[in-house]
Amino acid sequence: MEKSLIFMSAYLERFNVIHVHVAKQYYGGIIEQFYLKNMLTQELSSTRIVYDYEENDWHIYQLMVDNLYLGTPFTILNNHGLSCALETRGIVNDPMFDHLFAYDGDDLGPTYTLEETTFKVWSPTSHAVKLQYQLNGRMETIDMERQTQGIYKVVLKKDMEGARYIYWTCNGDQCLKTTDPYAYASTANGAESVVVNPKKFHKILKMSFPLKQKTDAVIYEVSVRDFTSSKSIKSKYRRQFLGVVEKGLTTKNNQIAGFDYLIDLGVTHVQLMPIFDFATIEETKPDLFYNWGYDPSQINVPEGSYCTDISDPYSRINECIDMVNRLHLSGLRVTMDMVVNHVYDVNSSSLERLVPYYYFRNDDFGHISNGSFCSNDINSECFMVRKYIVDMCKRWQKIYGMDGFRFDLMGILDIETINTIQRVLYNKDPNCLIYGEGWNMNTMLPDDRKAMLDNQAKMPNISFFNDQYRDVLKGSTFTNEHVRLGYLSGNTDLFDEAQAVISNQHKFIYPEQSINYVECHDNATMYDYLKETLDEDEETRLKRQKLLNTAVILSQGIPFLHCGQEFARSKMGVHNSFNSPDNINQVDWDRKDEMMDQVYYVKNLLKLRRKNNGFRYTTKEEIEKNVNICHLSNGVMIYTVYQTQGEFKQIKVIFNPKRESTYYNLSAKDEVIITTENAIKQEYSNLLIEPVSVYIIAQR
Repeated sequence: MEKSLIFMSAYLERFNVIHVHVAKQYYGGIIEQFYLKNMLTQELSSTRIVYDYEENDWHIYQLMVDNLYLGTPFTILNNHGLSCALETRGIVNDPMFDHLFAYDGDDLGPTYTLEETTFKVWSPTSHAVKLQYQLNGRMETIDMERQTQGIYKVVLKKDMEGARYIYWTCNGDQCLKTTDPYAYASTANGAESVVVNPKKFHKILKMSFPLKQKTDAVIYEVSVRDFTSSKSIKSKYRRQFLGVVEKGLTTKNNQIAGFDYLIDLGVTHVQLMPIFDFATIEETKPDLFYNWGYDPSQINVPEGSYCTDISDPYSRINECIDMVNRLHLSGLRVTMDMVVNHVYDVNSSSLERLVPYYYFRNDDFGHISNGSFCSNDINSECFMVRKYIVDMCKRWQKIYGMDGFRFDLMGILDIETINTIQRVLYNKDPNCLIYGEGWNMNTMLPDDRKAMLDNQAKMPNISFFNDQYRDVLKGSTFTNEHVRLGYLSGNTDLFDEAQAVISNQHKFIYPEQSINYVECHDNATMYDYLKETLDEDEETRLKRQKLLNTAVILSQGIPFLHCGQEFARSKMGVHNSFNSPDNINQVDWDRKDEMMDQVYYVKNLLKLRRKNNGFRYTTKEEIEKNVNICHLSNGVMIYTVYQTQGEFKQIKVIFNPKRESTYYNLSAKDEVIITTENAIKQEYSNLLIEPVSVYIIAQR
């Protein structure tokens, strides 16, 4: 409808408060009396105007009415005879709303048996919901029955497997179609939900051994698409779930690639970038566009472009399960990137269409919060929003076997929601790992309730990406900043800060709360960053790559590696490649062959960490007692760990980020076990510490 022709609109803001907007071009916007009409009974009642004001081209009236029953269609009439439908808006922010309508049942969505399927959807602000489905070539539309707490329900007494369906939700004078946010399956591009038989889902294979402590974890970030996108490997399942776990892939030099390489590397956790259904890939032609997937469409089902048969609703489900199962069989745990802080398009979201204004933060004027910079923020504090997020995490844990979750822009969410997720998932799997981006996002939520890094004391079981660690060791990340180099990129004035982040004694309650990283999918890769910010030759740049990888893997806390970081992955200088083509984002397995020195170095570091508990302490007290960091010479660091478990009783890691050499005096018990250099230069007991180098020295 042409907006300029809308003369009046009405919104239910509280259970007894209505705001009516009247255009000034309609009788100057002056109304003396409004009436409320029940469209079911045709009953007409007067209202009281308690306040009015002007705003731009509108005259706005606040009306008081007796409590209204949601689920009944009403219209507003004025004394000139004009009427409009009453829409629900701010009422969902009324504290009474959750009290009256919160539903804690576990049966939302379709409940399938061979004999019947029950459909349940929560839509308390709708005055009608219809189920429209197609089965065996026939389409039917059925009115759903309103239950208590705003639930709409219908039971169909037949075998509904394979039925494609949508809901029509009626609010005010419009009915909108939407998919089911609790459906298990979907047609291509999320056009319709699909009824499936959960007994046909493949069974998950759980890990056979426990994660003894969180600091045993080494997280490796992988994009399903990027992992097998390169044509240099001959994958049968290129860019798909099954490609991630395809054995026998090799490079042009006949060296292992893909899944076999992943197993051989020595990490413990594979973090999958978004694998839920996201919006900006055409699933019937997945080569047409590229996107990382941080544009959620349906977090209740896997992404369709990653399966082998988009026409089969079981394909995306079972192939995703198979991928996780094969990773588990190889000894690797799996975490997934859970992007619940926003959706791609709030207006087309099933959540917004089922209960307008409820699922996304907004004020009483309908202005939406935008701390995510994606034009919407999830309203996680509301009961049914929190329930939905928790339910989806439970689903990915129970059906797909996920061992943990990485929350994108976790600072958009509230503390209670994140702690609830951790508690619920931990009850099912004590090895579950919950972590996320704890940035302080500018969302409509008080700072003391945000699940952000500064509130880590309120979330002792949650881990956080440590941006201080990244910036102190590598340097400032964002291109709009004046580039400040980090300690390991040559700014030795940051020695004290580097000492603090490597030992991890100060910022967090527990070391396991720190996810130590210098590279992830966001921003430039480490290699590209060093190339862009430092005037150094390739040999020196690759030495700095080793310095940074050494710190990430051996610091106290949980190491995080971006796929390909261990062989100096490049994205050709692109800082934000979220929609760049495959040739930018693909994992270049040929480069791995060219950088085998880097790969072997990282594998040796991972082995050293795994076999020596001194790099995996779990308390600040252990670190204070067993870790020491000091100067060897000005700007050169000696990081020493002492331990009673492992290959050695003492290990020293010497970091020299300077372009000058220095010396270390070896004792009779000292053994140089790892170094960035090809040859060790020693003069009597004096070990030459080369410029831009790492030397790891141990005593048995």
